[in-house]
Amino acid sequence: MMNLNKLYISRTEWGAAKGKLQGNVEFIGPNGKVELPLDEELSKQIVSLCADGIVRMSRSIATELTADTLDSTPQIEAPAV
Repeated sequence: MMNLNKLYISRTEWGAAKGKLQGNVEFIGPNGKVELPLDEELSKQIVSLCADGIVRMSRSIATELTADTLDSTPQIEAPAV
């Protein structure tokens, strides 16, 4: 059985492919490892599959940051009447 070991996707920063996604994926099994290149289309498909998780984590982080900010902000006391 082959197991995923590494998945790497990035946007090319220079050259003819500037701005395009590319990457590689590595699987390891009992008979060794296999590394495959990911072109832009495959990279986009993988990022699309991850989109829900990215949104969910972003919301969670935003909620935690908001709570931390509110917890560390001094309270304003109401003036005595």
